[in-house]
Amino acid sequence: MTRHVASSSAALAAWLLVTSATPLAAQTTRPQTSRAPRDHGIELIDSTAFLAPLMAIHHAHLVMLVDRGIVAPAEGHRLRLALEAIPLDAVACAPYDGSCEDLFFYVDRLLVNGCGADAAGRLHTARSRNDIDMTMYRMQQREMLLTLLERTVGLREALIAQADAHLDTVFAAHTHTQPAQPTTIAHYLHAVVEQLERDCVRLRAAYASTNRNPLGACAITGTGFPIDRGRTSDFIMNAASFGPSVTVSLMFSTTSVGW
Repeated sequence: MTRHVASSSAALAAWLLVTSATPLAAQTTRPQTSRAPRDHGIELIDSTAFLAPLMAIHHAHLVMLVDRGIVAPAEGHRLRLALEAIPLDAVACAPYDGSCEDLFFYVDRLLVNGCGADAAGRLHTARSRNDIDMTMYRMQQREMLLTLLERTVGLREALIAQADAHLDTVFAAHTHTQPAQPTTIAHYLHAVVEQLERDCVRLRAAYASTNRNPLGACAITGTGFPIDRGRTSDFIMNAASFGPSVTVSLMFSTTSVGW
């Protein structure tokens, strides 16, 4: 059996750079409006990162308020229509002009324009920007963890494929900068694969601890309104203790809310 020999770990590193598959930064992930690509393949949170989470929180909170009888169905209907009329693409492109403190107040101004100050104010019953902010951060971090997990799994699959192609490619493994023992590239790559698998366990644990719903904590000590935190969790989180997540589109289908 013919064996291809790489002379050193340095040669292996060079070989990996030359023969690696699609760069990590070029891999396709789920469509996102919350992250913008930057140089060197690094993605940073951009100015629209929290728009989708904020709107999901608004919708989920509104459904809960109406379900619990805190907001009347007629007012809930007005709020729902006003939320659906907010031009998200225009909001995402809007420059900061100082007229509003932040994204929350910018969207709130559009909501007031759509349904009036009194109805818009009902949406803020039993919540605070404190718990809204913490929920947005968790929702955004959750998506980032999922993307990182996807790419970690993708790297693992690429390394396994390379290992399968080099079961008999021998090179000298080094220790303390000295050649120590002969091994194969497949053996070396599978060691890296095992490290990535441990990373996946850690990422799943990070996701589980992130995927919790702070809504209902309000500013400090909660609220006296009879809210249902599990109901909002059903829509924006999917932690086991709160039940499965539901998409916003399902949440606002006429059969699911009826108003």
